[in-house]
This record gives sequence, structure tokens and C-alpha cells, in this order.
Amino acid sequence: MDIPVGPSTKVPTVQEGQKLARDLINLGHRLGMNVECAITYGSSPIGRKVGPSLEVREALKVLESMEGPNSLIEKSSALAGILLEMGVQLQETVERKLHWKH
Repeated sequence: MDIPVGPSTKVPTVQEGQKLARDLINLGHRLGMNVECAITYGSSPIGRKVGPSLEVREALKVLESMEGPNSLIEKSSALAGILLEMGVQLQETVERKLHWKH
């Protein structure tokens, strides 16, 4: 989960971002979900789109083409890397559980 912090965001300080991240991770744990949070600088826009769905589409387009503002390429790549790592961890967990059953 991306938590943008900065004076013009909903989460003005890094400390508040860290607390929100801990709360979200703990909530996810209680619900049986693996939650990861990335605290990012969010005081200035890095893309041209506004709104979650449009921003996701823009990020996907940037990841496919690697063309666009460097800050958007870097942030999109970093968040995509977190998701890929989570996918590998999930696959390894499932494989271990399947191996234990046999």
C-alpha cells in the first residue's frame, strides 16, 4: 500500500505515515492478510493523471513502456517490485504447505 506523505497530503509527516503503516499491517495480520506499506513523498504530483484508477493506468503504461517522468518510473517500479516480492513469498508458502501434506 502506498502511503504518500508530505505537507499537502492526507498524511503530513513521515512519523504519521509510519504509524498508519503499522496500523494497516496489524489490521491485515488480524484479518489473515499480508500487507506491505511503502511510505513515499507525495507533496508534488509525479504523473499527469488524478484519481486512483487513472493513476494506476498511468503507472501500468509507464511500466510497460518505461517512458514518462523519471519519478513516475522509479515509484511505479519500486511498488511493482514490492508486489512481485509478495507474490514470490506467497508462492513459496503455498509450496511449503503442499509439500508438508505429501
